[in-house]
Amino acid sequence: MEPILEGLTVESERLYKEHKFKEVEEMFSTFLKEAVGEKPEIRAQALNNRGHAKYMQVKFDEALVDYEESIVLAKTIPATFYNRATIKFRMGKFDEALPDFEEAATQAPQNEEFQEGLAKCRSAAKE
Repeated sequence: MEPILEGLTVESERLYKEHKFKEVEEMFSTFLKEAVGEKPEIRAQALNNRGHAKYMQVKFDEALVDYEESIVLAKTIPATFYNRATIKFRMGKFDEALPDFEEAATQAPQNEEFQEGLAKCRSAAKE
């Protein structure tokens, strides 16, 4: 992980434990406003993190926007594909979720959570 995000990640983990998801969202929003000149990968990771904070607040549409922007900036963050797939899955859009689950599982084949999500989505898409 890039050093610039390490401090934010530590702080966001503390806030997550306290269920302060709005504060995490605001923290990454502030970072993104100031990170205009940062590498696309750094901004993509911050967008993924903010998207997850929105997801935890059940702001699915807003989270999807962050995940879309993250993927445009960097297609190399498997968690972003997984997170976007999870929302689509929860919305019953199995056919839309499946390619994202596949991408996440392909990029991180050792991640059991990604593999389980893919299997569940494949099963649901067949029904």
